Amino acid sequence: MKYRQWKKNYKKKHGVNPPLWLDRKKRRRYIRKRVRRIAASLEVNVEIITKGLEASVMAIKKRLIELQERIVVRESEAVEND
Repeated sequence: MKYRQWKKNYKKKHGVNPPLWLDRKKRRRYIRKRVRRIAASLEVNVEIITKGLEASVMAIKKRLIELQERIVVRESEAVEND
């Protein structure tokens, strides 16, 4: 009841509802809503980043395998030439 009385008195005195920065209840509600949105977007961003990293690691792995095969071929050619 205390909050309701405060809000009614504010509105009676100023003619409008209290602004967000002054109204603790609205501020808490707004913060909770923003936290939920941020948490949801973080999950999506983490998924995107991990998929990107996986693709990068797989590409690097593929290139390293190709490089290793080239080195083996060159070494075998060098042994044959000697």
